[in-house]
Amino acid sequence: MVSVAAQLNTATIAPFLDRQLLVPVLRHLADNADLAGVAKRDVLEQLFAVVSATANADLASQIADEIVAAGGKKPALDDVKARSAETLAAINNVDEDVSNILDVLAAAAPEDLRAHDRVSNSNYVQDNAKVTVDAIDKVFHYGQLYYQAGQYAKAAEILDQYRRISTNDALYLAAMWGKLAALILANDDGASDALHRLRDAVENASLASPSHTLQQRAWLLHWTLFVHLRTETGLPRVQEFFATYQNVVETACPWLVRYVVAAAALTGKNTRDAARLAAQERYRVTDPVASVLENLLVSVDLDAAADALKDVEAVAKADYFLAPHADALVAALRKQVFQVLANVYTQLPVARAQAVLHVGDDFDWQSVATDVKGGVTVEKGVIEFAQAGPARRGVLEKMDKLSHRSDNTMAMLFKKQ
Repeated sequence: MVSVAAQLNTATIAPFLDRQLLVPVLRHLADNADLAGVAKRDVLEQLFAVVSATANADLASQIADEIVAAGGKKPALDDVKARSAETLAAINNVDEDVSNILDVLAAAAPEDLRAHDRVSNSNYVQDNAKVTVDAIDKVFHYGQLYYQAGQYAKAAEILDQYRRISTNDALYLAAMWGKLAALILANDDGASDALHRLRDAVENASLASPSHTLQQRAWLLHWTLFVHLRTETGLPRVQEFFATYQNVVETACPWLVRYVVAAAALTGKNTRDAARLAAQERYRVTDPVASVLENLLVSVDLDAAADALKDVEAVAKADYFLAPHADALVAALRKQVFQVLANVYTQLPVARAQAVLHVGDDFDWQSVATDVKGGVTVEKGVIEFAQAGPARRGVLEKMDKLSHRSDNTMAMLFKKQ
């Protein structure tokens, strides 16, 4: 059995996230510390380090109390409280230019602002709010204040307003990332639309270099896990994202293969493509979720697939993104394994099947037999497969044909001699 702690990828994905997006990830890990095999106090201290760098003093104080309850020393709160007070003061004492711009936007009729013409919108705001083009960037920084204070819904609203009137390409893209982060943390359904708008912006942006483009695409892949992977309806969109940016996974973030395989197993689509990708990256990342399909469909090692399967449940439950699907993921992978058993065997002792699937005596075999043609019957400790091993017969038929071809070829060679 693998160490669940060794399979945690929090530190690996952290460079691809805004620091505050680590809050729900670390919170999940702290709540499942025993399962993950890590010390809850250590995780809470990491969580405090993230939150104490923001202006969210209330959340920092709550986590500090949890650290004490977990047997740790209460961390100092002076800095985060001072930052929080300063940030709230700046929010309440809004800059005059920002106030005028927001008032103009609030009073604007739908026809006054164009959906895809930031230059025209910027000119409209400058004329009506009596501000310079440089003053418009103050709105971006004002939205950042709300984000730092943990007021995510308001931050998303202001950053979206800035996005519509900004002609500063660098801050325009930053505002879109900020809005998406705020919507994710606010659990707002608008995050899906924001993600897809952001992808279009990244693909159409004049970025500094190919490496910058690669970085932005890698971020997109990590952020889509928050938006789509944690919901059942979002799984096809996860697959679409990963299919579009498979070269990014291969080049910059092979650890995401875990989620490519999980989405394929859960939807039952593109499983062989996912398995081939897992096989390709197996020398760079070792992951039980990916190993099940890779060993099952590429390496054709049933014992190795069974060994990996026993670790999937614990790893999935400790993983923030897979936790909502942990039970369904285990069930889906069991079905994949059972399908292979049905293709290979005409009958199999129940004890052997239980060992492969890691299930007990009360397991419902029909739950994994839905895709087996003709179904299965279980009698006197033996599972009978109605489809009688077509895969094995197919392999034997191919071997027989190859043998005949080889014999014919050798006969022709001897005739020429």
